[in-house]
Amino acid sequence: MFVFKLQKALDNRIESEDEAKRNFLMKKNELEQEKQRLEEIELLILEILEKYKKLKEGTLNLISLKNYENYLKKIKLERTHQEFVVKNCHEALEELKELFIEARKERKILEKLKEKKKEVYDEELIKEDQKFMEEISNSMYNNRRNADGKRKKEI
Repeated sequence: MFVFKLQKALDNRIESEDEAKRNFLMKKNELEQEKQRLEEIELLILEILEKYKKLKEGTLNLISLKNYENYLKKIKLERTHQEFVVKNCHEALEELKELFIEARKERKILEKLKEKKKEVYDEELIKEDQKFMEEISNSMYNNRRNADGKRKKEI
């Protein structure tokens, strides 16, 4: 029976790869959510600008105009912050992607080693089987020859 001496290491590498993949996918999902939040902010800015333009075209209410300007500044500041969050999230995602790729490479290296060791093991088994069959064949040949020699002496 084939036993891979580094099976525990392979199991650890598989576990590490799974964890790296989980972390990568979670960060990817987080990035998508942050991008969605940025899009929502962009749409909100467009909506506020439209309302601001309509307000300027209508009766001038300085308090309302000032409130819209302040709100617009606040939302633009929020957009800048969200762009920063998206950028950081994207950078973190790239780092996790590299970790995942590295973990996958390490697992594949051990799996290839395991496959090669298994092939060597299988080849050795075949050689042992062939040697055993040859021994049986030689033994049967010698037994027949000895039996034929005894019969000839008896005659």
